[in-house]
Amino acid sequence: MIKIAVVIPYFQKQGGILRRALESILAQEISPNIKVEIIIVDDGSPVPAKLEIEGLNFFAPFHLNLITQANGGVAMARNTALKAIDVTTKYIAFLDSDDTWHKDHLRKGIESLEQSTDFYFCDNRRQGYHDSHFKKHPLIASYTTKSSRDIDIIDITNEELCTTILREFSTQASTVVYRRSIYPELLFDPDFILAGEDIIFFLQLATKAQNTKFSTNIMVDCGTGINLYFGSLGWDNPAHISQVITNMKAHDTIKTQIPLSKENMRWVNTHIKALKHNIAFLTLRQFFKTKGKIPEEIKKLAHDDKTFYHWFPISIIQVIIGKSLGIYKPD
Repeated sequence: MIKIAVVIPYFQKQGGILRRALESILAQEISPNIKVEIIIVDDGSPVPAKLEIEGLNFFAPFHLNLITQANGGVAMARNTALKAIDVTTKYIAFLDSDDTWHKDHLRKGIESLEQSTDFYFCDNRRQGYHDSHFKKHPLIASYTTKSSRDIDIIDITNEELCTTILREFSTQASTVVYRRSIYPELLFDPDFILAGEDIIFFLQLATKAQNTKFSTNIMVDCGTGINLYFGSLGWDNPAHISQVITNMKAHDTIKTQIPLSKENMRWVNTHIKALKHNIAFLTLRQFFKTKGKIPEEIKKLAHDDKTFYHWFPISIIQVIIGKSLGIYKPD
């Protein structure tokens, strides 16, 4: 038997969302020698997971493990699930509670991993954002040109995987299936709530993966339930400035803790500089909108970041000059 664990962090305010995710798991077309342990961590959800699973039949080879805990965020919920995984488990997959899998997702992932692969992912679509994640991002799309058009499973190098995750692959947890043995003790960093925990985790995995395959087929439909990352986008969103700050801190962590190529290190440094400019822009924007009030998030950043008064004034000046010259365009 090949055992795979499916990690589902759950916090939703609308009924039926988790149920659709679970139905997509139960509809997976897999071989008889696969055992699927579905680990749901109810992270203090307003709509309890127990209500969502009523009437669902978790027949063999599917087994349900429902864990309930006080709300601690998606990283802590995923960590609870990861810690609950049995040592005999060979592979781990992620599924966010508002996402659904196509019926061949696990089969294609496991078949790829059984061919001496450590890390597998696939294309996805998200309503209102993209019909194909790969078509939206030129880097991933460029890898598909390496193979014949009739091949839908493509090999990439470890360096290409790191580059992809770093630049184009954040928040795509539901597409990933990986070999547990390459990094069995790895957990998500709970300090990153609004951004960054996924990219740090998957980059850490990428440093251990020897072989990677991805499917060019769309195997995941990303839903519209509660999503802290996408729910914090937009200049007028109260959480957006915190999200950009968290993103900057996450890339500082990547820079200091994860071995990167020189090219990727240069990209990270450039990205951090751009995030600092965005923080300066959002601060100025809120300062003028509130008639002189400094955002509380900036006050906290100034207190926590010892380098704040070195880069922040310079970023403010560069944003003002850049905006006036039309060369700075905030994200």
